[in-house]
Amino acid sequence: MFMKSKPVGSEPVSKADLAFAAQRLRLELHNLVLEAFERERVSQSELALRLRKQPSQISRLMAAPGNWTLDTAAHLLYGISGNVVEVTEHDISAAPVRNDVIPDLLLGQSAANAPKPKAEGVVSGASAPKVQFQVSIP
Repeated sequence: MFMKSKPVGSEPVSKADLAFAAQRLRLELHNLVLEAFERERVSQSELALRLRKQPSQISRLMAAPGNWTLDTAAHLLYGISGNVVEVTEHDISAAPVRNDVIPDLLLGQSAANAPKPKAEGVVSGASAPKVQFQVSIP
């Protein structure tokens, strides 16, 4: 997670943190819809008929996580699978450390002596339980 900290008191939240939260929601909703679309094997033409929209509208919506309204996301998911969105919040302070790696050249280290990158986190999907993972690069 890239947010600096949780909001505290009446201190204004940074524009960057607000933009991050909004973009993350857009990506999560888009991924949820795409996963349902692949799982249900519905064509864009069939979805367009179900939602009474033009196929070009469905194509545009499915292409990228645009600035959908909540109604649009709900309509797409219900039209695809008959499912509704379940929303949960995530505590950003419990998020794993970022997986940034500074290139060896900038650290003045040889590749042989450099620390190996490591990633940890939680993966969750629409129909799957949350799964913790850890990846180490030898």
